[in-house]
Amino acid sequence: MRENLLVWTWILLPGCWALRGPAEVSGFPGGSVEVPCEYEPKLVDANKYWCRGSSWFSCSILVQTTAPGDKARGDRVSLQDDPSRHVFVVTMENLSMEDGDQYWCGIQVAWYDPMFPVMVSVLPVPKTTHYDFHTTQGEEATSAPTFPWTLLELENTTSTPKVRSLQADTPNLLVLVLTPSAALVLVLGIIVCCRMRRASLKRSGARAAERKRSKEDLQVTASWERADASNNIYINMELSSPEDDYENSPAKWQDFEKGDKVSVSRASELQPIYMNTR
Repeated sequence: MRENLLVWTWILLPGCWALRGPAEVSGFPGGSVEVPCEYEPKLVDANKYWCRGSSWFSCSILVQTTAPGDKARGDRVSLQDDPSRHVFVVTMENLSMEDGDQYWCGIQVAWYDPMFPVMVSVLPVPKTTHYDFHTTQGEEATSAPTFPWTLLELENTTSTPKVRSLQADTPNLLVLVLTPSAALVLVLGIIVCCRMRRASLKRSGARAAERKRSKEDLQVTASWERADASNNIYINMELSSPEDDYENSPAKWQDFEKGDKVSVSRASELQPIYMNTR
C-alpha cells in the first residue's frame, strides 16, 4: 500500500512524463536485459542514472553518467547515453535470481528528478527434455541413431509474471467495485427502514385516534341512556267507574241501619276520573 502511494505521488509531480520506458523487462539467470529510457530534448545535457529500490526518493544509484553521450559502467550494469536519439540504454548482464526488483530510470536536474519505474523479473530456467532414439540390431537405420531434442517453454514461462500481476490487481479492483455498491445498499436500506418506521407511526396514531373516538361515542351513548332512565314517567290510570259510588260506600249502609231517609243523587253525566301516579 505504501509503495503504491509513493508511485502515485511520483506520477502527480510535474515533469514526471518527461521520461519514458518499458514498465517491465524479464530475463533468465546468466542472461542479460536491456532497458531503453527515452527523454525530452531539453534534458540532453543532464546526467542520467539507473537506481534500484521500491521508492523513487530512496533508491540506490547503481550507475550514472557525468556528461552527454557518456557511458558509465558498474557491477554487471552499464549505461550508454545517445543524445542524438534522446535515449539512454541500461544493460544488466549475468543476471541472478536476486536481481529481480524494482528499478528506476532517472535524470538529475534541479529541484526534482524525472524518473520512470521499471520492474526487472528474473525467471527460473525452464526444464529441458531429451529424447533419444536408437535402432535395434539387425534393423537398417534410416536416420541418425540419436536425436537429442530440447523443448523450451519460453512463451508460457515469460507470460507468468503478467498473470501474477493480473491476479494481484484483482483484489484491488474488487474493493473499488464492491465498496460503493455496499455503501449504496446501506443507504437504501436506511431510507427504507425510515419510511417503514414513519408509516408504522402513522398507522399507530390513526388506530389510537379511532379508539379515542369510539370511547367518546360510547360515553355519550351511556350518558343519554342514564338521562332517559332518570326522567319522571307519568301514566293515566282510571281508578274506578264513578257510577253509583255512593251506593257502594259504607256511609250509605249506616244510614239504612239508622232508618233515616237517604236521598240518592246522580250526576247528570258520568265522567271518568284519572289520576297521575309517579
